Amino acid sequence: MLLWIVLGIAGAITAYVVIGVWSDRRVALPPAATPELPAPGPQPVAPPAPAPAPILRGDTAATAVPVPAAWREKLSAGKCGCGQPLAIASDEALRYDGRLMVVVRLACAACGHARSVYLAPAEA
Repeated sequence: MLLWIVLGIAGAITAYVVIGVWSDRRVALPPAATPELPAPGPQPVAPPAPAPAPILRGDTAATAVPVPAAWREKLSAGKCGCGQPLAIASDEALRYDGRLMVVVRLACAACGHARSVYLAPAEA
């Protein structure tokens, strides 16, 4: 009995192989897509992606710049990338990790660039 089961399975596998080979030879498959070759001549080169700006001191609350308690009188806002001076547009006090901080918004009147700087005033 076991012999007939093995012969039946072998016959079924043989039939599947024969039918597969026969259908492969009778039915033509579409040709594989060939990749398009670029046109001859110089090819445009994509500009490299800009590198991410480094995190500077004061850019985040974790990197707040320590300043004296009377920071308003001593703060010089610095210069913008365009070379013009930055002015203090606003400031707001907040607490981060249990510390008192001040977020100062700096703006350039010439080009409109603005950024925030986190300051950690000394305890008075």
